[in-house]
Amino acid sequence: MQKLKTTRLCVNGHEFIKSSNCLVCPICEKSKPINNLFLKQFSAPARRALEKLEIGRVQDICNYTENEITHLHGMGPKALEIMNTLMKEHNINFKSNG
Repeated sequence: MQKLKTTRLCVNGHEFIKSSNCLVCPICEKSKPINNLFLKQFSAPARRALEKLEIGRVQDICNYTENEITHLHGMGPKALEIMNTLMKEHNINFKSNG
């Protein structure tokens, strides 16, 4: 089943099309500066998901299980690949399920 795409208008007057219920304007999001080098590596949806959990460094990931991270809205295969690479580089693991 294909999601219905709708045209939206953000508070800054940008018109954009979305197929999800996400209200974030992609035009505004692209113009927002990202100073955090860790978060800068992720797409906007993945970055917002991490920011919502206050994950701003690779070391913060060990406070969450793999299941918690993979089920975040915005955490797709590419974001998880980036995260796993960073975790390996820093010898960090997800929190255990037990």
